[in-house]
Amino acid sequence: MKKILLGLITLVSVVVMLFSFTACNKYKWDAVGGTEYSDSVAENNGTVVVKQGSYLYYVNGVNTTALTAASENEWGGASVKGSIMKSKIEEDGSLKCLGVVVPKTFYSGYSNAGLYVYGDWIYYVTRTIRTDNKGTPIDGLEYMRSKTDGTKTQSIAIVESTSSSYIFTEKGLIYTNESNIYFVGYTDKKVEKEKVLVEEYTDVEISKEKQMVFFAKASDNELIQSNSISVILKDGTIKEIIKTNSFTDKEDEYYLDIANQFTVDVIKYDAKENVLYYTKKAANAEASVGTYGYKFEDENFAFDKANEKQYAKSALSTVYPLGFEKGLLDYSSTSLVVYKPMTGSDEIKSDTLTTSSTINIVKQEGSTIYYLLSNLLYKADILTQDGDAINTSAYAEKISTVTFGSQYGAPVFLDNYVYFENSAETNYLYRMDLNSYSMTSEITYAKAYIVSGYKTHTYAKDDEFVINKDDESIKDKVPAYITEADLSTYIDNHKSAKD
Repeated sequence: MKKILLGLITLVSVVVMLFSFTACNKYKWDAVGGTEYSDSVAENNGTVVVKQGSYLYYVNGVNTTALTAASENEWGGASVKGSIMKSKIEEDGSLKCLGVVVPKTFYSGYSNAGLYVYGDWIYYVTRTIRTDNKGTPIDGLEYMRSKTDGTKTQSIAIVESTSSSYIFTEKGLIYTNESNIYFVGYTDKKVEKEKVLVEEYTDVEISKEKQMVFFAKASDNELIQSNSISVILKDGTIKEIIKTNSFTDKEDEYYLDIANQFTVDVIKYDAKENVLYYTKKAANAEASVGTYGYKFEDENFAFDKANEKQYAKSALSTVYPLGFEKGLLDYSSTSLVVYKPMTGSDEIKSDTLTTSSTINIVKQEGSTIYYLLSNLLYKADILTQDGDAINTSAYAEKISTVTFGSQYGAPVFLDNYVYFENSAETNYLYRMDLNSYSMTSEITYAKAYIVSGYKTHTYAKDDEFVINKDDESIKDKVPAYITEADLSTYIDNHKSAKD
């Protein structure tokens, strides 16, 4: 490792961040790159890293600081930490920085918050700059969109809540507030009026891949203890999937059939196989609980109780779908187990694999599972080759020693890189090349580099901007898009590095 020279400390405090948005090619906020990939379908919508064509849009770190004045999040007045950036992806996977495309703080209390890119619009959520009659900022959110070249911005909706869950679809914004679900339609040219889609929903599950929202709703009839499950499509259309009488054969007065009334809660939707997984509890017996799945033939979502599969005689919650016919991987505890589809009244479970602590599964590649354990990234062949049982001889491989954060959900896998909040480096967005990890006679851990790039100081010439280069000839290298306070922390953390 290389030492940060003492001379750098004085230089950096003056030069590095006067929030220098001109570090890459001197683009202004209202002219960041172009819109030439607007016809490309974006990858990883709903995460903090979205790829469209050869452009990468991403959130430059986690900024949860509440506003003390509206000016702190006005266009151009926001901290560089948490702003939305844009980079050009080179053929070798390296990034050429274009700069900040949305100089407002991306923020949401929703754990799966992310960016969406459709056409030449970026859709995002930020803190509202509305204030009360004393000028104090209201603690709420504003859903917005900006052109991918930064030339135009529009407000879509404002909500006085920071925990609102949401999804931007191609046709409109769907979001929750208190017990209601709202929809705001939009076209390329205009934003439509907001409308209430659902009142008094009880549960919600969002599918970013299919741009849909599943929700549960209790019956308005007090005699009916069953609830219904419906889906909101991308244009705001609602289809009822599981009705309050879906599990009874009585067409009339089915509310008297208490034995076949159930409370249904959605736990997971598998977009690849169009399977909805849910728990079901009988209204007349507390012990009658189970975990089920239903595979829909198409997006008409026709449901027939005879075709559902049961996987467990308990209410599973932390599961990873392996396939409708293969089962569910339960990783709610340190004992990993696969629940296979039941063919009778008994559960069919695989052998178990015990981990040192509970894990968080973030990706599957065949039999290989990538997961976080104590906020470090590992991989292991947890599954057998068929992918429907536990491999009890699985060997865990630690990919990196860098600590992952979790403000906005799981890390993002894109091409051969994994993007994540680096909690050891003041929560900025970093990435690591998974191909740089190797486990031979000597383990080589994957290294992490800040996505928005570095400033280098050679003292012999002007500052040079470097993106994700592990160049040992560069002795003085610090993040370019970083606040002054975080830069001071960064320098202190790296002072002890040796030449």
